[in-house]
Amino acid sequence: MSIVAPSRLLIYHADLRLKVVSLPRASTSLDSLVHRNGGYLSAATEVRAEGEWRQAITIRVAPARFQPLMAALG
Repeated sequence: MSIVAPSRLLIYHADLRLKVVSLPRASTSLDSLVHRNGGYLSAATEVRAEGEWRQAITIRVAPARFQPLMAALG
């Protein structure tokens, strides 16, 4: 009987806050950027708070594409 060590997953996490002029236009651009980096949106919520629309999203992307995606968001 052999024991197999579990494979490790590399997970990066970032919290970003961006202020945009147009949330719909920014969302479209973000979707395109994520798709070009081989990622996808796994969750999204949108609420109106303090007179502004706010959106929280979770993006999933391969570890090798994390830094390029963060640079593109900047």
